[in-house]
Amino acid sequence: MKPRFHVLCWGPVREMLPGSSDFAEFVHQFPKMKNVRRVAAAKATVGMVEYDAPQGPRYMMLDTGMATQWPEISASMKKAGCDDLAKVTHILQTHWDEDHFENITHFSPYKPVCVWGGSGPLYAPQNGRILILGTPFYVETEQVYDQGYVEDPNIRFHYVFRAHSRDEMYFIIDSENEGKVGFLGDLIHSPVAEQPIQFIVGRDRLYTLDVFRKYEILREIYEKHADVDKFYVGHAARTLTRAELADNLRAMEGESYRPLLEEFIAAGHKTLRRYEGLLQAMKDRKPATVTAGTQR
Repeated sequence: MKPRFHVLCWGPVREMLPGSSDFAEFVHQFPKMKNVRRVAAAKATVGMVEYDAPQGPRYMMLDTGMATQWPEISASMKKAGCDDLAKVTHILQTHWDEDHFENITHFSPYKPVCVWGGSGPLYAPQNGRILILGTPFYVETEQVYDQGYVEDPNIRFHYVFRAHSRDEMYFIIDSENEGKVGFLGDLIHSPVAEQPIQFIVGRDRLYTLDVFRKYEILREIYEKHADVDKFYVGHAARTLTRAELADNLRAMEGESYRPLLEEFIAAGHKTLRRYEGLLQAMKDRKPATVTAGTQR
């Protein structure tokens, strides 16, 4: 039997302006953002895969979302049949932004296998901290499943590497109840049909590591997964169709997005020149002389 897919929590992007109760709640959670002029926020999309194991149904989380989402996520898990967190055997993590993994600490006592850029047992965080420079330091990194799927050939992962984020993955689930679905994380933050391209440019300027790699991966998804017509993205209260995935690609190919691509290239050239200068300085620098009196 194929696995079953459940969406546990999601929400549309909403704009919050200073003076509103939503903005006050946001600033309370993120004090450093108190001086921004506007905020677009949304729940992170959180999913769950149910699969058959010898001991009965077991579950894999697809991201775990923000701490503020936990009551809804927990209730949805129980409604879908997962009444015990110990039955969650895997965390399938698209990337390590806090809004996509804050609830991972609820699962750590049961040591599920965490699948990301590597895979390994998940241990409880030290001192309650869950983020150090974007790296979940309590994950023991090992080689990711080398067969390209997790436990079931219908649960497939694809390693991205440095598009929106580092150690990034997307997942293709061939499910019994929804057919083939793609779970993309923030490779698409929200549909271009719901957010103006200027908003998408602004987000990518701030948060995307490599805008060309992001385009390349989305093009790869469109071309290699022609049989998928339902995509779950980072922040939206609905799925995207294959046609809407194409709309997002066209937006990235358009004139409004091009200045960001040009900025990225210019920054790359500047970095390359700096590195070339450092390399030449290293070549020109004389090796340090160590005398007998200073050796240890």
